Amino acid sequence: MTDPEERQSATPVGADTTPPGGDFPAALKAAALVALLLLAFIALRFSGVTAHVSKQGIQALVSRFGLLAPAVHVAVYAVGTTALLPATLFTLIGAVLFGKFLGTIYNLLGATGGAALSFLVARYLGRDFAARLLSGRLRRLDAKAEEHGLILISYLRLAYLPFAPLNYAAGLTRMRFLDYLCGSIVGMFPAVLIFTCFLDELTNLESPADLLALRFLAPLSLFVASLFLPMLVKRLAPALNSTTPPPPGS
Repeated sequence: MTDPEERQSATPVGADTTPPGGDFPAALKAAALVALLLLAFIALRFSGVTAHVSKQGIQALVSRFGLLAPAVHVAVYAVGTTALLPATLFTLIGAVLFGKFLGTIYNLLGATGGAALSFLVARYLGRDFAARLLSGRLRRLDAKAEEHGLILISYLRLAYLPFAPLNYAAGLTRMRFLDYLCGSIVGMFPAVLIFTCFLDELTNLESPADLLALRFLAPLSLFVASLFLPMLVKRLAPALNSTTPPPPGS
């Protein structure tokens, strides 16, 4: 009789480990995820909500909470990005309200909360259905996402991929939540720091001559330098060569 552990170890990487049956509940949850995202898009696009979402409006709202303003900003950032509002808007608000240093901390906390919440929504509602659609190379990539999740998500964050789509896409894979969370923090930190500093300086410009000041050029230079980070990470992490798909036409 074959030992269960031997059977488990003999299972090839990327093999389908999902139990048979359960297609209807998985499809139902996936439909709920699609409906949720569609409703969020319709609400933002046609309800006129975005017309009232402005720097001044959110600044006034958050400032009313006094000492609780940082916690409110983090919560609004997390929920807003989960609802597909652009992360740049909340990064701008954090820079205006709290400045470079505290703004970076609160923006990173808000972005991390939004990334985690989106991931968990996608994992709970969409993962079962997505697993049944994977085959061949996609299934092997899914297994690699589980094996090298931390370095993979760090690399993708550094590559400035769209925030919300990446959050939801990661939740559909086998990537471990802790790897995703830690990798997201590592990968998002440079962008959050650079954009918070840049937006803080941009909103405090007093004249066109300030565009040539070091305090303005420094974050801009860091942004240009950060564009090369993904290439450096990929060179230092050979595992990424087997986890990232080839470019189109290759």
